[in-house]
Amino acid sequence: MSEWLEDLQPREKVLVSLATVFIVFAIIYFLMWQPYVSGKKQLTSSIETQQRVLAELQQLKGRVSAPGSDQSAPVANRNESLVVVVDT
Repeated sequence: MSEWLEDLQPREKVLVSLATVFIVFAIIYFLMWQPYVSGKKQLTSSIETQQRVLAELQQLKGRVSAPGSDQSAPVANRNESLVVVVDT
């Protein structure tokens, strides 16, 4: 390989060097930088979605645990079937 490189003319050596630098930067970009950036975008999107879901759940929690809510009434008879308990 080194013999081949030494046999090249000066302008060919420059072109080979530039091509090598370009290939190295392309490998770094496509194997390291692009997956990092796309992963970061995906995580940011996931966090925003989870924060929206959390806000909605907190609002629902406020409605359910509000004072005077009828939904928290205890079941009177524990000997009833599951269907009846769920219906009540």
